[in-house]
Amino acid sequence: MVYLYCITDARAKDLDNIDAVKARITEYDSISVVAAETGDFRPESPNNIMTHYKINDQILRNGFTVLPFAYGTIVSVDDVSSFVKGNIANIKQKIIEFRGKIEIGVKILVLIEKGQNKELIKLLSDTPGHRYLSQCLLKHAPFLAGRETVDALQRDFNKYLGPHYVRSKTKIHNRKNVLISNAFLVENSSLDCFLKAFEELKAMYPKCGFLVSGPWPAYNFINLRGYTPVGEVDSCGESYPGRGQWSV
Repeated sequence: MVYLYCITDARAKDLDNIDAVKARITEYDSISVVAAETGDFRPESPNNIMTHYKINDQILRNGFTVLPFAYGTIVSVDDVSSFVKGNIANIKQKIIEFRGKIEIGVKILVLIEKGQNKELIKLLSDTPGHRYLSQCLLKHAPFLAGRETVDALQRDFNKYLGPHYVRSKTKIHNRKNVLISNAFLVENSSLDCFLKAFEELKAMYPKCGFLVSGPWPAYNFINLRGYTPVGEVDSCGESYPGRGQWSV
């Protein structure tokens, strides 16, 4: 069994500087699969989580396209080989589709009433981004906003950011407090304009808390999965059902 990080258009010789000493890079025509021996992989390990994101991030920042596997994806060598060889044309098309694009994450906190920070923290999963967010909540004063702010934010996202991103995904966690999680697929060439427009939008909502992360590979826009143990969770805190359908 091997642990999978990503599929990329980088070649093995291009990845000599990545930190994973035990990474195994297998080339298939013009693409490569970046993997590693599973060892004693534990999905709850902070070190394993950070290694997954760090390796994919290093490849992306070296200028290559990254099609990331979900955190915790473990398959047999034969399975991944069959998958890649059987889907090589589709994978190459995805490489072209996502080339030159990165993901920017934006989380917005609204309706956080004084003394209610712990309620919001319960909504957060144990991922690096959410752990950082919970630390901010515990450290800084709460933000106060009205529920109408949520509707206005959704409208203004399209108005201000719409011209500068290719695709977006939004998830609203709505209980006593509201956490809006956004992922934007942005062309590298549009990143500066996107961030400038975001700062303008942010200035309009001083009572809201904003957390920007990235650039990342397009984790929320392509999801490559294989076999993972029943009950494990992915990087977004979602449960895996066990052996799933390979898809690109």
